[in-house]
Amino acid sequence: MLTHHGSRWGDKVRIIGISIDQTAEAVVKHVKAKKWEKVDHFHRAGSSADEDYGVKGVPHVVLIDTHGKIVYIGHPASRDLEKDIETLLKGDTLKGISGGAGDDDEEDDGTGYTERDLDSVGNEMLTFKDLAHTKLQKDGTLKGFTPQLMRDFTVLVRESIYDTTKEKILTKFENINVLVGPQVAVDKAKAAIESFLAEVKGSFTTSWRV
Repeated sequence: MLTHHGSRWGDKVRIIGISIDQTAEAVVKHVKAKKWEKVDHFHRAGSSADEDYGVKGVPHVVLIDTHGKIVYIGHPASRDLEKDIETLLKGDTLKGISGGAGDDDEEDDGTGYTERDLDSVGNEMLTFKDLAHTKLQKDGTLKGFTPQLMRDFTVLVRESIYDTTKEKILTKFENINVLVGPQVAVDKAKAAIESFLAEVKGSFTTSWRV
């Protein structure tokens, strides 16, 4: 994003990476390998940053608007961050955010939060993980095309909120797929992932960004 929009965004946008690597040297090595020099990097070291910001896993994003207000916390795949940043730069409010990340009085607006059996959701996540390891990650065709892709991942995201009005826990359960690169590689990778998802047969919703 900084490479594509840096000249226009200027000092209006700052992306900060906080690493949980064991050593600062590991951070430096990773940044150089990924060519992420445009991002400001910090090493968590012994700080309490993960506890302070409710980090339950990685990757994790905290999106802050131009007034210094936190407007979203969660998995980056759940949002189009590039679009969100453009929206915030215009001074507009982000749409489709529930669970206290947006306006305090925002009601569920049909973004996918429903009452679910969390044990069933947990079992589906384990099935997804096991099949991803035994099938998807060992797919020879997929391995042949992913090196051509600039971004390629399929993730299963579960976000739960407590609705104080209904006094219920509501959950959004979705599979998010991002494939960026040459069309031939994207098509082949998508076909392999779709075959994998058909075998998983989960109750989650599926979205694609290609």
